[in-house]
Amino acid sequence: MNARMWTVIGAPSSAGAHTPGVERAPAALRAAGLLDLLGRHAPVEDSGDTREFRWRPDPAYPRGQHAGAVAAVASEVAALVATAVAGGPTPLVLGGDCTVTSGLVAGQARAGRSPALVYVDGGPDLYTPLTRPHGNLDATGLAHLLGLPGTLPEVAGVGPTAPLLTPDRVVVYGDSLPRGDHERELVASPRFAGLSVTEINPDHLPDGEVLPAFVRSLAGALAAG
Repeated sequence: MNARMWTVIGAPSSAGAHTPGVERAPAALRAAGLLDLLGRHAPVEDSGDTREFRWRPDPAYPRGQHAGAVAAVASEVAALVATAVAGGPTPLVLGGDCTVTSGLVAGQARAGRSPALVYVDGGPDLYTPLTRPHGNLDATGLAHLLGLPGTLPEVAGVGPTAPLLTPDRVVVYGDSLPRGDHERELVASPRFAGLSVTEINPDHLPDGEVLPAFVRSLAGALAAG
């Protein structure tokens, strides 16, 4: 039996996305058996969900759509993460769009840790509201964690300090890089402190086998920790 304990935190929000759908991911991942599979290897508790937010157009703020909701959800995630870390379990955050990762990092900082981040994504999300005319804040997530010029104070300020990260504490790991067993190596590291899984849209899955296969792969990787 793995000695690691997990706390699962759902963040059913697509506030930072550019279309709806990803807010359904936490429920879909649970329904696909993620907690049961993970529980075969380690104790798992479900801390429930933050507030739900389904994306809709925000014409009043075209370059920073739903910034208030993005910040509110991330702050709720941060509070749940900080509670989990203080009690010992490792937080597993199920988004939602990728701005909920700010909550994972902020929660670690609120718990007195000095977080670093391995950012696994198809792109680095270093746009800002000044350079992203579509206004979807999930394309700016890492920029806000780093406090780059042009980011929004309410989104960048969900943690106890701003910025939450400095460049030397970030590794960007894109989908064009070779994979292999690197994910298992990350989870097995004694410095591994939590994970957020984001941008899964159940509405866009090509068939009913993709999500269960993903859940089996994710649970297997986390079991290596």
